[in-house]
Amino acid sequence: VQTIGLAVLAIGASVALTGCSSKQEEFNKPADYWYQKMVKETTKGNLEEADKTFTSLQSEHIRSPLTQESMLILAQAHMDNEEYVLANHYLDDYMKRYGDKKNVEFVKFMKVKAGFFAFKKAFRNQQLLSDTLKDTQDFISEYPYSIYKPYAETMLLKITLANKSINENI
Repeated sequence: VQTIGLAVLAIGASVALTGCSSKQEEFNKPADYWYQKMVKETTKGNLEEADKTFTSLQSEHIRSPLTQESMLILAQAHMDNEEYVLANHYLDDYMKRYGDKKNVEFVKFMKVKAGFFAFKKAFRNQQLLSDTLKDTQDFISEYPYSIYKPYAETMLLKITLANKSINENI
């Protein structure tokens, strides 16, 4: 009986150790591995895992062009998931690292869009309304010939009407 107990204990310990060893952290993978894994997790809606995968991508392959594209993918995915603070984090980081004449207009528009969609109830977050109003006006004046201008003007109109409604009710 004691021998059977020891055998069961030994089998249990080996299963536990095998299970733990299979969950080791991954590292030293090529950039396209991390990118594909991040896209897969984003597609599944598992943004927490996608964020972790992106961290691995950027820590192992800081100069990879896939890092730049991944930041925009994650920003859009977080906006789609109504996580606007995280979306803005990725957009701000993108601007710091990769902002240039070719892409700054698009990224600034994405930030305006994130602020607009973050605004749900005018009476609860007046500061966000005010900030988004200013950011939208700044975008339109800075990029008067932007392809995104009609969208920004529509957002500006809606934000202005919400601001007017707040001021009338105060």
